[in-house]
Amino acid sequence: MLDPHKVILSLEKKKNEFISCKETCSDELLMLRERLEQLDEIKYSELVWQLAEADNPGAIPTKEWDETEGMAIKFNDKFNNHTEARTWAKKNIFDEITFAVDGSQILPSKDFSPPVAAVQVAKYENFHNNDGLYTKDIDFEIISSKELIAEDIKFISKEDYVNFKRVEFELNTLIDYIKTSSINNLRPIVFLDGSLIFTFITAEGATSGNILYTGYIEKICELLDTAEDCKIPLIGFIDTSNAHDIVDMLKVCFYEITGNISVADPQILNTYLSWGDRTPVFKCDRPGVLKQYKKHKDKIYFTYLKTNKNFPARLEFQQWLFEDNELFEKIMNIVRSEIIIGNGYIYSIESADASAVITTNDKKQFYKIFSEFAIKNNLLTNVSQKSLSKGKRRY
Repeated sequence: MLDPHKVILSLEKKKNEFISCKETCSDELLMLRERLEQLDEIKYSELVWQLAEADNPGAIPTKEWDETEGMAIKFNDKFNNHTEARTWAKKNIFDEITFAVDGSQILPSKDFSPPVAAVQVAKYENFHNNDGLYTKDIDFEIISSKELIAEDIKFISKEDYVNFKRVEFELNTLIDYIKTSSINNLRPIVFLDGSLIFTFITAEGATSGNILYTGYIEKICELLDTAEDCKIPLIGFIDTSNAHDIVDMLKVCFYEITGNISVADPQILNTYLSWGDRTPVFKCDRPGVLKQYKKHKDKIYFTYLKTNKNFPARLEFQQWLFEDNELFEKIMNIVRSEIIIGNGYIYSIESADASAVITTNDKKQFYKIFSEFAIKNNLLTNVSQKSLSKGKRRY
C-alpha cells in the first residue's frame, strides 16, 4: 500500500534535482531553436550536400524544405468552432476506409505450472459512409506451455517472448488485411499505433543471434513489403515521440552541439506549428535497427503534425507514398479528419485500443478459466497457495 506522506517527503528531497533538470532543458531548447532558425535560411540543395558528409545524420530534408514558413507547412483551412471542424472532417473522410489494430497480452504467471500466456488483437475498420458502417472484432490466441518452454527460446525470457508474439499478431493482422483489401480492389488507409522503426529492440540482437531480434525485423519488413506491393498507405502514428532525428541533424550542422541532449524533436518544433500544420517531410537516417531493414532501410520518411494542444505527433510512412504528391496530401487530410473525429487522437487507433485492453479483472478471469480447464483435463501440476488464497477472496 502506498503511503502518500512518504511519497511527498521523498519528492521534496529531490526537488532541486527536478529544478536543475528543467533549467537544463530550457537552455537546450532555446539553443536548439536558434540553430534550427539559422538552418532554415539554408537552401535544400546546400543542406543535403552538407549532411551527405556525415554517417547517419538522423534526418535528411526533402525538397519540401524550401517550401516552409519557419519550419511549418501551413494548414490553410481554419475553423471557428468544433462544429465547423467536424463538417470539414466528414467531407474529407467520406467514403474513405480506415483500419487500425491494437494488441495486448497476458504474461505467464509464476503461480501456475505449466505456464500459459495469451495475446489479443482488436481490429477496427471504419467505412465513413452514410450508413455509419464499421466493423470491430477481437482475435485471441493462447500461447501454450509447450511453446513457452521450447528449446529454441530457452535463453529468452517468457515475458519477452510473449511481447514478441503480441507484436507479431498485430503485424500479421495488418498484413492479412492489406492483402485482402488489395484482392478486393479496396484502398484503405492503415494505421499502426507506434513507430515503423522498432527502436525497442537493441542493436546487440543482430550479432547475438537472438531469434526475437530476427523475428521483429522479418515481420516489420514483411509488412512494409506488403504495403508497398499493394500500394496501400501505411501510417505509423506516434502521439508522444521521443525521437532525436532533428536534434541529430542539428548536431551535424553545428559542431558546438555535443553530448547527450535531453530535448526531443517535438519540443523544438512545437513553437512553429499551429493546429493542422506539419513540418516538411524528412527521410529518417539514423544508426541502429533501421540499418537492418533490408531494402527499406533508407525508405522510411516522417513529418511532425500538430494535432492538439500538446507537442506535435510524429507520422512515419514509406517513400513511395510521399512521392505520390496528390495521394500524400489526401492522406494528410484524412489523418487530420481522424484527429478531429477523435478529439485530438486518431479515432481508428483509439477505437481499436479501447477494445484491445485486457484489464486486471480480465486477467483474473482468464486464470480462473485456465485453472478450471487444467483441473478438468488433469493438466495442472502446481498452483501456488497464494494464488488460491487470492482467488477465494476475489471471486
